[in-house]
Formats: sequence, structure tokens, C-alpha cells
Amino acid sequence: MDNKKFPTKAWYAAGWSHEINNELPLKRKILGSQIIFFRDLENKVVALDAMCPHRGADLGIGKVVNGNIQCPFHGWEFNSAGKCAAIPSQCPSKNIPNNAKVNAYHVAESQGIIWIWGEKSAPSDPNPPHYYFLEEDYGRGMRRVRDIPIFANAPFLSVVENAIDNTHPPFIHPGTLAGEPPRVADQVIRYDDDMRGYWGQLDPTDPVHDDVKGTEGMLGLSRRLLGVTRLDREKCYFRFDLGGVVYFYDRFVSGHEQVALFMVTPADDTQAWFFGEHVRSFAKNALVDYIIKKWVRQLNGEDVEHVELMLSSQQTYGIDKPVSVIADRPALAFRRVFFRNISDEDEQETHSANDTKTVAKQDAEHEVIADASGT
Repeated sequence: MDNKKFPTKAWYAAGWSHEINNELPLKRKILGSQIIFFRDLENKVVALDAMCPHRGADLGIGKVVNGNIQCPFHGWEFNSAGKCAAIPSQCPSKNIPNNAKVNAYHVAESQGIIWIWGEKSAPSDPNPPHYYFLEEDYGRGMRRVRDIPIFANAPFLSVVENAIDNTHPPFIHPGTLAGEPPRVADQVIRYDDDMRGYWGQLDPTDPVHDDVKGTEGMLGLSRRLLGVTRLDREKCYFRFDLGGVVYFYDRFVSGHEQVALFMVTPADDTQAWFFGEHVRSFAKNALVDYIIKKWVRQLNGEDVEHVELMLSSQQTYGIDKPVSVIADRPALAFRRVFFRNISDEDEQETHSANDTKTVAKQDAEHEVIADASGT
């Protein structure tokens, strides 16, 4: 880990709680490192490097024994701290070598999500992201539908920008979301004081947003059947949080609520993991769960498929000097937060006198929106 192409002082989604057990490890590549996840005897999640230091065997195809991960090659066992706890071939009179260990990572489990800290040092923020709409007692219980994790052969930045973009659905999701190309007069963006996230909203005072569409396609059919078609724009918003969490909160005039939650985690410089979940306060039954699960899977699959087709050849940060318009304000805000935090982390490590100027320059670049003449 410690990949400085990304903010590392942040929590990243590593998986769903139900994916991790105390029998077989789950292996995922995160921030350039192959990492295994399993549960110890106390049912706590453990995250370790996936390569055994003995002969380099893959611990990801090992098994969990007495709360330790056992290497499939020679049976060496490693505990939750990454230290070797047993070597079957070693005589009891011999000590286990001090360097018989693997890196252990800081992980946390909250609201059904497994989070991993982006660097090996202790978290500066001990608490992973926590969202009110995922609380069991919120709104007398929101219904949650999770998609399977998707591995995207496209850069983290491109996948996040796609998740936060609200103008591509008519072109990428003609059957699932449909609708006419949205007109975006302006969008309100409010940054957190610590610049680790932001809140955004389509300007509810602009008449262009009074004509609420989106009742076509699979989603539109579901909304019409459930009687939740018209949005209360003043109460709808979207949000981005470091590491790569995006969610859209919708409030309907009927009082019903829904949230589309997306969590993106870098696998390496050019690939990413994508986790999606839909949360709703209405139609709390298994049939609607099934319908929404199919819709979410198709929607997320379309997103990743098209991002891979169109953007997989791009480098870590996409193209140089992209041309942006008003509709791209959320993506520009994400870039501003993303690069500001990389610069802040570099400044903490190097204390460079030029860092303040660099951050100011990047902030300006990430707020550039082309005017009507295209300049």
C-alpha cells in the first residue's frame, strides 16, 4: 500500500461483511497490494499481505485454522497481527524466526461494510464512514439491496467520476434509467471544512429542474407501480467522501426516501473495485428486493462495462486538460478534493514550501468550466 497516487489517509471499502468468514480467506488487490481477509476466533476481520514469507506461496488459497491463516504450501500459520504462530516442520526446541511475518492492515467493520485504512500506519481517523440511512432504526428500518462487488478494468478516478455524473444515464442506461438528456442550469457544491468531502445539489430554485423526468425505463416502471415518481428537489442531494464513497439521496413528495450508494476502491493505478447498494423506505418486501437487485446489477454492470470500453486505456488521472461544463461541476469538485488530499499528505511528509502554491494551482485547475464559446 502507501500508494501516493491516491489519498492514503482514508478508509476504503474492501468488501461486504457477508463475504468474510472463518474458514477460507477472501483475496483482493487494493491500492496495489494483494490482501487476504478472514475472521479470527473472536469473529473480528483480519487483513494481511497475501504472500507467505517462507517461499512466496499464495495465502489466498490457504485456509483458516484456529483463527490463523494457514499457508497451503508448508502449513505455516499467521495470526491476526501477521506474526507466524506455527511451523509444522519446526522442532519445538527451535524458535520461530522473528522475520517470519506478513504485513497486517488496519480494518474496521461497520454497517455491513468492511473498511481498510489506506496506509500501514495507524489511522488518523479511527472511525470508518458511518451513514445515518444505514442505521437499523432509521425510518423504522431502510430496506437494503446490495450488488456483488465488480472489478473494473478502468482507473479509480474514471470510475468515481462516472458514479458521480448525473448526465450520462440516457446514453449509457437507455433501458434501466432512460429519460431525456437532463438540462443542468447549475449545481450547488459545499465543501467540508477539512476538504475531505463535499455535499452537492441541483439548484432547486432554478425553473429548469421543476420538470422532473426519469419515469421511463425499468426504474420508471418501478416508480409508477410504487407511486414514488415525483422528487422533492429541495431535499434531494448527493455527496462524496474520501476514499471513494458517492451517494445520491432522493426524497419524494410522498415522503418516501431512497439512496443509491456507490463505493469505489483502487485496485492499482489502472483498475478499481466497485461496490453498489440501493436503500429505500418503501415497498419493504422480497419481491421488490428481487426486482431492485436485478435493476441494480444491470445498472452497475452497464456503468462498469461502458467505462471499461471507453476509458480503460487512460492513465491513472485520465486525459490532460479535460474540457468541462456546468454539468461536470460534481466531477470537478471530486477532483479538487482528491488532489487536495494527495497534496496535503505530501506536505505533511515533505514540508515543502512549494506545496501551498501547488494546492492553490490545482484548486484553480479543478474549478475550470468552459463558457458558451467553448474557451
